[in-house]
Amino acid sequence: MMLLIMVMSSAKADYVQDMHHSTATTIVGDSSIVEQVSDTLNANGYESNHATTARSDSSLWREQIVTYAKSYLNKPYCYSGNNGKCFDCSGFVQKVFSQFQLPLPHSSSAQATCGQFVSMQNVQIGDLIFFNGRNAHSEDIGHVGIVVQVTENDILFIHSSVKAGVVISSIHEPYYQKRFMCIKQPF
Repeated sequence: MMLLIMVMSSAKADYVQDMHHSTATTIVGDSSIVEQVSDTLNANGYESNHATTARSDSSLWREQIVTYAKSYLNKPYCYSGNNGKCFDCSGFVQKVFSQFQLPLPHSSSAQATCGQFVSMQNVQIGDLIFFNGRNAHSEDIGHVGIVVQVTENDILFIHSSVKAGVVISSIHEPYYQKRFMCIKQPF
């Protein structure tokens, strides 16, 4: 049995693995409880590999997401892509967040169901920004990016666009300004 113990409210995630089975379980809770569970599992023959992860609200952790996302700048667009060589918008976001053990679905509309809404005044780097698709009058999510810079007057986001591949754009570009829907913290 493979157990994945993640503590979203602390800086520690314990990965506990039994080499003989392949079932996965996630336990989310207070770090002291997770440490007790980890110690109990270790005492019963499970192997524990302690990995350190920054808190979800940590600026360092958010900066790491942005830095990793930027490593894919100029990669081309490809429909349904998330393999590291080419991406669609949601595949790009999925690939970046999977690097930080944050699994997201491969669909911008499905990704929009994850996490908590964020107001424009509280947006931070690493948040997801959602737009409707090619039809500016649609109420359906059709595009997603990752916020990479927040200033008093602008929000910049990295995303995979059909025409340019992975690029950084501004929320004030007319195309995106007309299509903006919401911002969410996915973790």
